[in-house]
Amino acid sequence: MPTRPCRRVFALLMCALAWSHPASAQVKVDVLTEVRHLTFSGAHALSQHRLEKLMQTRARGPGYGLRVALGKLPLVPPPAAHPFSPLTLQEDVVRLRAAYAASGFFHTRVHYEVERDQKKNLLDITMIVEEGPPTLVRDVTVKSSDSLSTLPVPKGEEKSWEGVQRSTMAQMGHRLVVDDARQAGIDDRSGPARLSD
Repeated sequence: MPTRPCRRVFALLMCALAWSHPASAQVKVDVLTEVRHLTFSGAHALSQHRLEKLMQTRARGPGYGLRVALGKLPLVPPPAAHPFSPLTLQEDVVRLRAAYAASGFFHTRVHYEVERDQKKNLLDITMIVEEGPPTLVRDVTVKSSDSLSTLPVPKGEEKSWEGVQRSTMAQMGHRLVVDDARQAGIDDRSGPARLSD
């Protein structure tokens, strides 16, 4: 059985070894690194097109080789460079989480996997979305501003109010969609909301 000093030396050596080598999850990038493919996995509630529009990280796009070849012709511009930024990818994760929260998925987890083609200095990124359960509308109560009494219905508006109640009751069990994503992160029940299928 090792003595106490031996344990300390062993622990220090292990820490030094871990510190001297980068973690295997890190991918080395430089200013010329670009994204070849950007895909989504596990995303079903929001369309892939909508998620791609939210992303600031851009892939080269289809037909890149053809666009490079055509870009050598006079008056034909070459494809624009899309340098990869790790910070932008982290911001994309936050944007995707906010979009899911605004759609009633308050417990969505978003992370990514990155594979690097060393020879071509290109990345293949897969955004992995674990949506979690949607927030469903269970009950709706309309209160006055003091929150102690029900909202009085003005005379002559009773039929209109009954229509609002019927349409709200018909929506029970549907997914809650919050119009203001900033408020969605504060409280599941706060913020202006609308109902969605």
